Amino acid sequence: MVSVRARAFIAAARLQRKKSFYATAAGMRRRLSAHQSAARCEPPRSVRRHRRITRHEVQGHSCYTLHPDGRWDGLHIFHLHGGGFVEQPEKHHWRFADNLVGTLGCRYSMFMYPLAPEYDHREITAASRRAYREMMADTPQSGRVLFGDSAGGSLSGHRAGTSGPWRGAACLHSAVLALAEHGRRPRAVAGH
Repeated sequence: MVSVRARAFIAAARLQRKKSFYATAAGMRRRLSAHQSAARCEPPRSVRRHRRITRHEVQGHSCYTLHPDGRWDGLHIFHLHGGGFVEQPEKHHWRFADNLVGTLGCRYSMFMYPLAPEYDHREITAASRRAYREMMADTPQSGRVLFGDSAGGSLSGHRAGTSGPWRGAACLHSAVLALAEHGRRPRAVAGH
């Protein structure tokens, strides 16, 4: 049985034509500028109203950090968002971040990495690596969490797997990783 809340969410997604963005290449190109709008980068008003947020720039791209209300305990989550490497984060990314900050008392940074087709994978991964280094510089190794969902999960897996010894935690949600690691323990978390 599908809940009323789930039915409402499904109906809203259909009305917003979320999936239709990816349906055809022509349709995607036509609507790409709206999905890459700078306005979509900023945390929504519902989060800005009650959460202290700082903005840091890395290679011309914004990285927003949500701060806890009380004393920071050293836990810092660095999030690379999903969106097929072509979309800015959605409001649900920000609500998720806000909920974790409120629950865990952590810092939560979300990098607005460069998007395709204007940038290629080398530029996207280089900017993401640099943003991680800069944003996590004052965080103890034991408090670092690299989080990525979908396209961001692929970037996070690349970051965790190619930059020397990895210390900290990684949480990766990615269909690409699931397909690549079918039947094996994911490399990014092996040994942890």
